[in-house]
Formats: sequence, structure tokens, C-alpha cells
Amino acid sequence: MSQYNNTSDNNNLPFTWSIEDTNKLSKLTSELTTEKSGIFEISFKDIWSKFAKGGEKLQYRRFVQNKCRKLLQQQNISNYRKVKLIISRHWGKDEENLLVNILKEMGEMGKNTSEINWNNVYEQFIQKRGRNDRDKKALQERYRNYLDPKVYLPNKRKRFTFTEEQTFLIIDYKVNGKIGWKEIADKLNEVIDMQNELNEANGKKIKLLPRCTPNQVKNKYNTVTKLMKDPLYTLAKTAELRIIQESKETGEINKMEEIEKTEETETETCNKMEEIEKTEETETETCNKMEEIEKTEETETETRNKMDIKFITTTI
Repeated sequence: MSQYNNTSDNNNLPFTWSIEDTNKLSKLTSELTTEKSGIFEISFKDIWSKFAKGGEKLQYRRFVQNKCRKLLQQQNISNYRKVKLIISRHWGKDEENLLVNILKEMGEMGKNTSEINWNNVYEQFIQKRGRNDRDKKALQERYRNYLDPKVYLPNKRKRFTFTEEQTFLIIDYKVNGKIGWKEIADKLNEVIDMQNELNEANGKKIKLLPRCTPNQVKNKYNTVTKLMKDPLYTLAKTAELRIIQESKETGEINKMEEIEKTEETETETCNKMEEIEKTEETETETCNKMEEIEKTEETETETRNKMDIKFITTTI
């Protein structure tokens, strides 16, 4: 495997490339080339998974990708055949529908990505599709970014409109917080989920707000920073909005707590009313029993009196 150093190759990159690297890459291209209906192709993802040791930078991956492309061109000329290098492949509608159906059958549709058993999903996907051209991570990413119903609501797919406030917060989280795209998306989605819960609790007939994805956050950040005319103003604005956002989140949390307390109070009141009703019913039953006892005693007294009168009359 090539190593990083201070020298540069023909592409002016800080990598060295040895004959061993070329031989290893050539061997992998020969082993991993597949034929489908007379068409030869090879996935660079498969090559990279066997070529890389782990921890390489993206710049080095692209460097190896270019080497692989040039090597295939040479092999195609010498072997009189065309092998297509697959860098990435778009998802077809049939693949998406298959993944959605599997998730629905397993009862996993609508769950968070971390809660889904992707090993079982992957096994069923490969078995039903009959091809092993997607890995488990690809299924996860497709669900997280395109198929999760919390991300894309019906008839609102592949589009998320960030507010100005959310845009500034993305910049602030990335520059000052120095966190990843997934963490930023999670922070924004927490506020979105809380707003949806408040709308439902208040009985507002408002459509649920969709969630944003890490890819959307990353694309928005890259787009905005490229067009940024005044970085200092933007950073100052983000700091101001962060304070506003924190106070807003605190206010929304307090509202949710008040709603929960109100519900608890109403529940306690209902329980007390039920207890009072039960007590009244018990007292009523006790009174009825006492009346029955008194009536029984009066009946016994009358019977005794009648017996005494009869006895006296008989004696006389």
C-alpha cells in the first residue's frame, strides 16, 4: 500500500505509488469484474473495500479511483473488450419499492435508522432482488435520506426548504460547534418534532413539518458558504440566533411541561371524583343495610307482640 509523504507524483498529490500497488489493483480488477448480459462492469466500491486499509483520506480514495480508471482503459485496449467502472449507481424505482415493502412487512417503516435491524433487511433485500449489488450501508442511507416518512411527507419528496434562522444555525453549529452533519440534522429535527407535538397538543389542524436529512444540511451549508459575502456578519448573526434558538427551545420545553402538568392535574381530579363517588355509593349501601336491619327488628318485635297477645287470650 502506498504511503503519504512530502513528495508529489505526476498529479501533484502528496502520495507515492509503487509497482506493488499497481499489481494489487490490476489483480483486484481482474477478480472483481462481472458480466451481465454480455456487459462487463466492476464496482469501485468493491475494489476500495479490498484495497484500502482504513483511515485513508477522501483525496487518496479519488487518487486510487483515477488510477483504477486508467488501468481499466489499458486493459480494455489489450484485451479488446470494454469493462465499465461503476463509481455510483442511481436507485431505481423498483429497488426503492422493494426496500419499502420489506420494511413494511417487518414493521420497521417509520422507525429511526438506528432502531431498524438492518442485517435482516439486507438479507431479505438481496434474496428478493437476486443481486448483491447494494451493501447494508447503501440501504441505510437510502432510507435515511429518501424513504423515511418523517423526512419526506406524501407529495413532498426530495425537497426541504430551510428557513433563514435554520440556515444561520447550520453555519453556527458547523463553525463553532464543530459537529458532524448528522448531529446538526438531529438538533434541527428535535425542534421540528417539538413543534409538531405542540401543534397536536393545542389541537391545531396543521400539516406535520417534515424532517431534514444530513445530506440536505451539508448541501445547504456548502451552497450558503460559497455565496457568503460577509462572513463576519454571518457568524455574528449565527451567534445571535443561537441565543434566540436556545431561549425558544426552553420556552417550548416549558410549554410541553405545562401541558403535561395540566393533563396530570386533570387525571388526579378525575381519580378524586371517582373516589368520592365510590365513597358515596358505599355510604348509600350502608344506609340501605341499616334500614333493612331496622325493618327486620320491627318485624321481629311485632311477631313477639302477637305471640304474647295470643298467649294471654288463650290463658284467659
